[in-house]
Amino acid sequence: MLSDLAAIVLAAGSSSRMSCFKPLAPLGDSTVLEQVLNTLRSAGVGQVLVVSGHRSEDLAPVVASAGGRLVFNSHHLDGMFTSVQAGVNALDQKCPGFFLLPADIPLIRVSTLRRMSREFTRENIDLVHPVFLGRRGHPPIISLRLLPWIMQSDGRGGLRHVLGRFEQARPDSVMPLPVADSGIIRDMDTEEDYRKVYQRFAARGLPNAEECQALLDLADTPERVRWHGRAVARVAVALGLAVNQGIAPGDILDLERIERAALLHDLAKGLPMHEQKGGHMLEEAGFTDIAGIVASHRDLDPEPGSSISEREVVFLADKMVIGTELVPLEKRYNLTSERYGADPEARKAIAERRQRAYKVAARVEAAMGRTLADVAAKVSE
Repeated sequence: MLSDLAAIVLAAGSSSRMSCFKPLAPLGDSTVLEQVLNTLRSAGVGQVLVVSGHRSEDLAPVVASAGGRLVFNSHHLDGMFTSVQAGVNALDQKCPGFFLLPADIPLIRVSTLRRMSREFTRENIDLVHPVFLGRRGHPPIISLRLLPWIMQSDGRGGLRHVLGRFEQARPDSVMPLPVADSGIIRDMDTEEDYRKVYQRFAARGLPNAEECQALLDLADTPERVRWHGRAVARVAVALGLAVNQGIAPGDILDLERIERAALLHDLAKGLPMHEQKGGHMLEEAGFTDIAGIVASHRDLDPEPGSSISEREVVFLADKMVIGTELVPLEKRYNLTSERYGADPEARKAIAERRQRAYKVAARVEAAMGRTLADVAAKVSE
């Protein structure tokens, strides 16, 4: 259980390459360190230790208000590994293991910590590394069985050297865990890094392009389904652009949200109720900006008088594409009816869905001031 695990947050450095002190740099409506601590607490981590050195007195109230414990490293000028040892030395020896996280990596998702915890509880696992598209990141979970390796090290080569030696000696107890979380590899070594972290934090409910790829990989989505998603995304963005040209500035659609939802709309294709399953997977992963769009892409009956949203656009784009081929709505539903022609209940349900799709199409065409065929022709150019 996550509540049995601890976390050591390394915040002793002086941020010498930055114009500000990284742990207390603004991020959203709080600070970088507060975001790290909030994520750990939201995930359910029990004991949270923050190892300090430089400006320890400024960190103390932040750590206390988040329910953490400050551990001062009197040797922090001798390098980061001394902070690792200080944190390890202060751990409750009853915990089975701990996350180890530098304070300047604030974008890690709660879902990542939870997945790692589940894998760590498997028998004979002593070290879990999160991996994003082949790149290892932070934080690892380290078993207390590695304490002698850490505490007896002279620090040469840092923690990476210690963990590398352990992995070489006991490879079967090490687990690399693929995750759809680019936050595990986003640190703040420079001002440009900080700027990118700040921007990404504001959009964290939306997967970036690399996270879309990682989500599809984790779901083992077939390549033909991915090609379909790309085709739907092209149509959806074209529809979104056309809608934006015909509606009031206050109702402008988010084209990036449209594109990502379209790319992932069939994330769980092949599973029963795949649209709801896909939406649930995205919700659990923290991608709340598109989870509802994906969950409703199979069938949609919008409220009369409601504004056109990204949901209608992605729904309609999906109906305009079979495989990677653009088709009129009528052809799509005719083909579906033919496929289930022997089942009267299925034919009735298809007819009802057809009428709802026509209703959405009429609303979108009215907003665009042009027909779906016009947009399809533009996409096909």
